[in-house]
Amino acid sequence: MRLHDLPTPALVVERGVLETNLTEMATLCASHGVKLRPHVKTHKSVPIAARQHALGAVGLCAAKVSEAAVFVEWGFEDALVAFPLTGEKVRELRELPAARIATICDDPAAVGELDAAWSGSPLDVFVKVDVGLGRVGVPWTQVDDVVALARRVAGARRLRFAGLLTHAGHAYGAATPADVARIGLEEGERLVSLADAVRDAGLDVPCVSVGSTPTARHAATVPGVTELRPGVYAFNDANQVALGVVPAARCALTVLTTVVSRPGPGRAYCDAGSKVFSSDRGAHGQARGDHGLVLGGAARLAGLSEEHGWLRFDGDGPRRGDRLRIVPAHACAVVNLADTLWVVDGEDVVDRWPVNARGRTR
Repeated sequence: MRLHDLPTPALVVERGVLETNLTEMATLCASHGVKLRPHVKTHKSVPIAARQHALGAVGLCAAKVSEAAVFVEWGFEDALVAFPLTGEKVRELRELPAARIATICDDPAAVGELDAAWSGSPLDVFVKVDVGLGRVGVPWTQVDDVVALARRVAGARRLRFAGLLTHAGHAYGAATPADVARIGLEEGERLVSLADAVRDAGLDVPCVSVGSTPTARHAATVPGVTELRPGVYAFNDANQVALGVVPAARCALTVLTTVVSRPGPGRAYCDAGSKVFSSDRGAHGQARGDHGLVLGGAARLAGLSEEHGWLRFDGDGPRRGDRLRIVPAHACAVVNLADTLWVVDGEDVVDRWPVNARGRTR
């Protein structure tokens, strides 16, 4: 099958670019002596997770229990669910048949609930720290609270203190690449400083885990950081391009779409709308531009309806029937809407991968 044979809209993965992205991150981690635990919420695909594992990943990170369950069912034995769990989610986590399961907490009540509900081998629990995003996590400035929570986890009967964990998601709001670098260094330095405070209190800190594709290459250089959890790096997306993290040529994921209407000057419409791209133009609501980057510069993806992509252009622009490849603004949201990833090598379709964990958001 050739690329032009694919029905549109379709999610297309450039095999060579994907391999470059995966290899580069694995090499970065190895060069700094940092463990790599990729976040699978970006690709949700077992074949990609298997390749990450083959390149040296120590385990995987998932957003939800149901997402982790897919990969555990396929034989992955080390899974971290980096999300606050309560109620039935704790029971579902307990049922995962993996060799090592871990999760996070950011308040004493969560420690009590996890400890009361757990059974069997001790559950590894990270203390989640907020180093600037302003989402879940103990604020990094509250050193005493971080230490107290680590002590509480370590003192629980059925839990084991696994270390400290953070996500510098505020890097997605950075104005320049220099700001991204600064945030990445701060991410590592703030978490390492807190790890030292926990050690000073008499506790071992087995892991100091950071996670953000934009900041990965900066945080990895901070002595004391022991683990990276990037996700988007596998594909990259238009947000990574806008942040200066990678050029467009390093975006492995594109949406193949057909121009179906050109009703007037300067405007046309394609067959991929919000049900393909989602309406997400940036992580954590920090939109950086259009809904996607049209390769070749034929037009801008300026808007979306459910089934239509709104293309705007000066001059000739695309014609009805033309096929475009568009790098999505936010890869993670787009993949979760698809059943299939079509793997290509240039114009040749070489494989078809399922999005195994599509819709696993519980």
